[in-house]
Amino acid sequence: MDKPASETACLKKEIKRLRRVIRSITPDLKTMLSRRGFYIYKKESKDDLLVPSNTALLRQFYAHLKKYSFRLFLRDVIKYQESFSVKDVARYAAEEVTRQYIGFLIKAHLAESIKDNQERYHLIKRPIKSFGE
Repeated sequence: MDKPASETACLKKEIKRLRRVIRSITPDLKTMLSRRGFYIYKKESKDDLLVPSNTALLRQFYAHLKKYSFRLFLRDVIKYQESFSVKDVARYAAEEVTRQYIGFLIKAHLAESIKDNQERYHLIKRPIKSFGE
């Protein structure tokens, strides 16, 4: 039996509110570890990761990462980060899909067209070693 739309909307709103409350009262990882006697002596730098800084785009980026072809595409983009073309990074996806992936990287300010050559691209921030775990 389906619940009325207004009841479903109310429940979704309540879930969002509860998530905000939980986030606000949950300490960060460093605090939780130190309470248990553990300390972080070294943290991996995020400077060499290919990750958008914009939160909305970060969600889209994670959604793209669910696709194996996107992960393989990123691997090749990182390999050719100084200069790549669609053909360089389209080994595991169709050219049209690869162009969409490149368009997303440009929209996320992770890549840009190389001046004087609109068919080649490069990563804006370099060097990049990974797109994360």
